[in-house]
Parts: sequence; C-alpha cells; structure tokens
Amino acid sequence: MGLFNSNKIKKGAVADVIQCTQKDYLVWKWAPDGEDGNGIRADAIRYGSMLNVDPGETAVFFYHQGNGSGQNMEFIKGPVRSFKIETANLPVLSSIIGAGYGGGTPFSASVYFVNTATANQFSFFIEKCGIQDYADPENKYTINVKGRVMFKISDCERFFHTHNLKYMDTISLKDSVKENIISDIKPIINRSSMDLKVAVKFLDSYTDKVRDLAFDTLKENLDRAFAISLERLDIISLEYNDAINEVYETRTINSAMANAAASARDRVLAENEIAAAQLARENMARMQDINLSHMEDSLARQREEAQRATKLETETGHLAAHQINVQGEVARQAAESLGQLGSSGGASMGGDGGMNMAGLMAGMMMGGAVGQNMANMMGNMTNNIAQTPPPPPPVSQFFAVINGQQAGPYNMQQLSAMAAAGQITRQTYVWKQGMAGWDMAGNVPELVQIFGMVPPPIPPQMPPVPPQV
Repeated sequence: MGLFNSNKIKKGAVADVIQCTQKDYLVWKWAPDGEDGNGIRADAIRYGSMLNVDPGETAVFFYHQGNGSGQNMEFIKGPVRSFKIETANLPVLSSIIGAGYGGGTPFSASVYFVNTATANQFSFFIEKCGIQDYADPENKYTINVKGRVMFKISDCERFFHTHNLKYMDTISLKDSVKENIISDIKPIINRSSMDLKVAVKFLDSYTDKVRDLAFDTLKENLDRAFAISLERLDIISLEYNDAINEVYETRTINSAMANAAASARDRVLAENEIAAAQLARENMARMQDINLSHMEDSLARQREEAQRATKLETETGHLAAHQINVQGEVARQAAESLGQLGSSGGASMGGDGGMNMAGLMAGMMMGGAVGQNMANMMGNMTNNIAQTPPPPPPVSQFFAVINGQQAGPYNMQQLSAMAAAGQITRQTYVWKQGMAGWDMAGNVPELVQIFGMVPPPIPPQMPPVPPQV
C-alpha cells in the first residue's frame, strides 16, 4: 500500500476527473491526465474538470492566491460526486475557481486524497531488548519482541500542518513511526516483568498484559509526534534466549537441593521434637507415679497416726478404769489367798498343823500392801476426777421476732444487752429448741431476769378517785 502515489491516466482527455483510483492507500497525490508528478502540468487543473470524493476520503487542495498571501489549503470531505469545476457550484472551491480560471486558463493546485476510513499497519521486531527479571532482580537478560501496529489519520488538518509533504514519502514516514514505537516500547518491555510481577521465563504467557502496559504511552506519543491515531497494538511474541534457560535450570537445581536440605533438616528437627516430647511424657508419667506413691504413703501414715491418736485418746480416757480393773484383780487374788490361809489356820505355811506365825505375818503384810494399793488407787482416781473440769453448761440460744421478722439466734448476754437497749421487751415473742411454740419473753422463766432491772411500761394515768361525801 502506497502512502503517496501519482495518478497515471491516458493522454488526450480534455477535462480531468479529480478522484482517487487507489484501493489501498493512506495519502495519495492526484496528477492531471498524461502527466506524472514532476511534469509541467503536474499541478494544473483544467477548466470543466470533475471532482469525486468517496465516503471515508478527504480531498485536500494546496494552492497559492494571486496576491502572494502564501500557500492555502481547502479540505473537501466525501462523499462528493460529479461536481464540475467551472462555476461557483462548489462553495468551498469558489476561491480557487474564481482566482484561476478567469477566461478558462488552467488553475495550478496540488490535490491530495487522504484515507480516513481504513488503517495502515506494519510489523516491528526488537532484537535483544534488555529486561529485568522479577525472579532474579540482580541480573538482566535480553528477549526478542515481535509486534504489529495499526494506525490511521483521523485529523487531516493536523496531519498536513505537522508534516512537510515535499520531503515525505511512504517509506520515510513508516520508518519514522517504527523508530518512534521501538524507542517508546523498549523501556516498557524492560520494566514489564517487574510491573507484572512475573518471571521473564513465563512472560510469553502475558503478552496481552504487556500490550496494555504499552498502548496508552504509544498512542499519546504517535499523536503528538505524527498527528496519527494508534488504532491497535499487538505483542505477538516475547522470546527469551538460551541463557535464561540455563540460569533457570541452575536455579531450579539449586532450589531443589536447598529444599531437600531444608526438608532433611525439618525432618531431623521434627524427629528430635517427637523424641523430646516422648521423653517429656515419660518423665511426667514417672513423676506422676512417684507423686502418687508418695501420696499413698502419706495417706497411710496419716491413717496410722490418726488411729494411734484415737487409740491413745481412748486408752487415756479409760486409764483409770483400766487401773481399777487391774488393781481389783490383784486385790481379789490377794483376798482369795488370805481366805485360804485363814481357813487352813496357817497350817500350810507351818506344816505341823499349828499356828504358823511367820505365815500369819506374811499374810498380814500382804493384806496391808493390797489395802495400801487400793487406797492409793482410789486417791488417784479422786484426784483425777477433782482435777478434771466439769463440762460447761449448755448455752441457751433464743430466736426473737423483731420488726415482724425472725432474728437470731441470740445468747443470754446478747438478749440482756438488747433488753437494756429496748430492742426487746417482755412482749417480744421468742423461741428456742424445746419450746412448743413462740411465746412472749416475759412468760419464759429464763428470760425474766433480764427484764429485772428494766422498769415495766408506764401505766396510763388514771384520774384520782373522788372522795366520798
């Protein structure tokens, strides 16, 4: 597809048809019949020529006014069909027709047709584009980038004011656009791995994401530098070289080895933790067994001590009775012996049937000893009984009805204080264990004494008895 091409029409035509005959173009320059772009009549428009502008096209007339005001431009947007250039029937060309024809002489003007309907496209290739790897930021690698660009002219006036058509052709424009795109896209490719947080090795699966990173920047720069509109940007492929494969293979091997070593360390640590936990459980079980054994021994000792204390307390409490029993048994046996001695008249002790004085004296001494022992025993019992304090008398506990509520129990000392303070009176109902029911305190013999020093209520004042007449 050409950007600027010359119209080749057969010679001999009297009038020209000013129209674009190209099917695929961006900007195309028209020339009169039989002339090329550099001939004498290259920019001559014959009287009576016809102008045709298809939809999606714009015809641009470049001409000079006779007054020397410089080059002027007229833009005619399609569709326009079969307009004869001989009168002012085309208002936008009235200045051209009136200035040039005046008697039918050709008018000099350059005519360009601009295709604003379809876009022009070309492919680009960037070899060994530097890129920083997200997975390995300390190292830089290179990749090859293949892409395609589609653009068109959307503003004819800006486009023609931006470019010098005298020195511009199809090849130079495309080369300029391509250089601009490559210059703008290189730094975007360089940062794409870091921006997308994707390792370079896997970046070829994210071409659409890379395209989105670059599109807005390229569109703005092409519009500013060339007055053209970027319609589409395709990132066809991102190819990394073998060096990245080697680095990734080495990194994978090292990572696998490190993971294996870490796994081995983790396994050893886990085994050590399991062994330590098992040992701790065993130690705890042993300590529990020891503590349980100690507890059982302590409980056994406590039971034995309690039983011994109970037995000792029982023996102490019955010691006097036990002594009486023992000494009584001794006295009984002594008495029996004396009785036997008396009945025999002491013969057994003498052996000759007469009075045996030695036996008699021995019996009397034994009886005296027994009597003395009995006396001592009774004296000791009496002393023990005298030394043992009598049990305290039972303490009476009374409940009282105060302010309609049951209160207490109270002992006698508390009740005396309450009676002195007026908190209870003889009419206060009281009860204690053993009473059939509630009764007034003045009716309970035990409580009468606490009201002894409390005067009874003052009787109502009675009027004096009148004297008898």
